[in-house]
Amino acid sequence: ANAVLRAENGFVNTVVVCGRLRTGKSYLMNSLIGESCFGVSSQARSFTRGVDLCPRLLAAEDLGGQVGGPRIAFTDLEGQGDKGAAQDLKLATPLLLISKAVLLQELCPTGPSKESILESLQLMMLAANFVAERKDRRGLFGCLHVILRDCMQDEAECHSIIFDIEDENDAETDEQAQAMAKRNQVRKAIALSFEATPHVWCLPKLAEDTAPEDYRKAPEFFIAKIHEIRSALAEQLAQPKLLDGRPLTGGVIAALMPELAEAMRSDAPALNPPSIIERVAEAEAKRASVDVLRQAEQDLLCISGSLPLAIADLCEALEVARTRLSEALDARLVALGVCSAADEAKASFLSEVLCRSQGLMAKNGEILEELAAKVRKEFSSRAEDLLAAIPLPLAQSRLELEIVSIRDAIFGAELEGRMAVLPEGLRQLVRDSIAGLMRECEDQRRKLNEKEQSRRRSGWLRLGAFGTALAALVAAAVLVAAPGGGGSALQTPPSFAPQNWQELLAARCTSMPGCEHWLQKLWPELFREAEAARIRKEEEAREVEAERQRRSKEAEDERRRLQAEAEAEAAFQRMLLLQDAETRKIAGLGVGALGTSLALLRRFR
Repeated sequence: ANAVLRAENGFVNTVVVCGRLRTGKSYLMNSLIGESCFGVSSQARSFTRGVDLCPRLLAAEDLGGQVGGPRIAFTDLEGQGDKGAAQDLKLATPLLLISKAVLLQELCPTGPSKESILESLQLMMLAANFVAERKDRRGLFGCLHVILRDCMQDEAECHSIIFDIEDENDAETDEQAQAMAKRNQVRKAIALSFEATPHVWCLPKLAEDTAPEDYRKAPEFFIAKIHEIRSALAEQLAQPKLLDGRPLTGGVIAALMPELAEAMRSDAPALNPPSIIERVAEAEAKRASVDVLRQAEQDLLCISGSLPLAIADLCEALEVARTRLSEALDARLVALGVCSAADEAKASFLSEVLCRSQGLMAKNGEILEELAAKVRKEFSSRAEDLLAAIPLPLAQSRLELEIVSIRDAIFGAELEGRMAVLPEGLRQLVRDSIAGLMRECEDQRRKLNEKEQSRRRSGWLRLGAFGTALAALVAAAVLVAAPGGGGSALQTPPSFAPQNWQELLAARCTSMPGCEHWLQKLWPELFREAEAARIRKEEEAREVEAERQRRSKEAEDERRRLQAEAEAEAAFQRMLLLQDAETRKIAGLGVGALGTSLALLRRFR
């Protein structure tokens, strides 16, 4: 029973039915609930043992009440008289204290017996006497309903018989006067102890010896009376039961019952509801705080699984969770009323939630720092790889364009997306760190580019000079081998025109396979160089004409060699003055000339 009540944190109203043995209390409860929740039997002995709680709590609307009202716990109490008045009293007292409605069922086939009914009610009044302070007995119990089974009399008349104060002066004997006084004393105690004026119901007798299991199969007059009782109960159960001015929840009732049962173990119980409810409120406040803290752990665990989060988003999530949990705790504590236990539980809860929130904030900060380091390392490595992949050498402007393109790729949307959860200060630190590393790498690439340009320029110049020298040697060799033999080329008259040079060289190369193509590509450059050399050599030849003829053939060969070396030296000096683009072009021609020169030399030999 306690498990059912403890699971309900909202308000709960308890309805308890009591009475003598074999009066059909369980059947009455099943009829009011509308389903078979309590066991019934035709046996002579009591079927219900102790206290039997309905296995589920009914919603207020199940009885025709308002939606959202306090839930209802129907309780069947063991029949009175089976184990003695003392046992009945100890069993009934805790239930009477927590019940919103008390149903007393009596068999009255011949009409109500005020003596018998008030004797049963006197047991409840003895339970009220266990409360130490008389002022605490006012409205101590809930609403009383006396149900007269198998009674066909008028309900108002029956109410008057049972609860109207009798005039002792009308007694014929002293014994009658004493009985009247005793009954009046019970009536006054009832008026003091119950919340409202008692209600009397006359439940007509069924024609059948055995009542149908489902009350809806009974005659219409029986069904109508059950519905009338349900409506009256629904109206009274719309407000929660108060004990010491505090509404009772399922959890409070579950905690209160053991306290009351323990207090009733004494031979002379003296219940102090304020003291008992204060202890129960303290225990319930602690339990509520523990339950909500358990829920807080689950909520914070969910938030922890979403880390890392932006600081603003994390603060918002924590605030939403704290507000929701605080409202849940307030809903649990409001039933306890104003008490120090509730305030202490709320303060302890807020302190614990704040501590755990701060721990989560610290954890999020560590994860953000780790993320920043990871992003910095990843994008720095990517920048190094991209800069290292730039092919060198490049023109300076082209290199700068490549560097700018890499910067745009690194500091683009991807980087900002990866750093979206980082605070602005940490994002700027990551950007600055990556930018500093890139500047170092860029400077290194610029220096390496300049070094590669210088090395390549030097190589091209050397190759171009070598090729030009070979081209000059080839031209000289071709002219030396011109028709007429020996030095006939040096005896060319001053009227020799450039086209004669072209014809002569073409004639010599035509006899050599593969030289035509070489001649078409190489001739324009060679002609300019050869023409300048020819003019210079013609002047030298005229000055030494007389002496040359006197020399031997060996001296003439030596002169030719020196002449070729001089021409190569002059061509090399001119080559050094050319720009980088022209140098590359001449170098290419020089490489071609190398191959052709080797072929011509082999041919001449």
